[in-house]
Amino acid sequence: MSAVHDAFLELPLDGIRLIEASAGTGKTFTLATLVTRLVIERGLRVGEILAVTYTEAARRNCANACACAWNSRRSWRTKSR
Repeated sequence: MSAVHDAFLELPLDGIRLIEASAGTGKTFTLATLVTRLVIERGLRVGEILAVTYTEAARRNCANACACAWNSRRSWRTKSR
């Protein structure tokens, strides 16, 4: 059985990223993945990252997705010790 491949886990974290796509295509997931990687892999604080969304609902969705990703990563690290 092969693991699911997520291209955003290999994307370079340098520079500026623009995520532009139609509704329901995974923009929030992609943004949350990149923000989570910046926090975990680069050690940035959330206040050091600028992420812009067009709606309050998108901001809430992204914040929730980041929190879920951080919590799952934290529990994964705890279990692997």
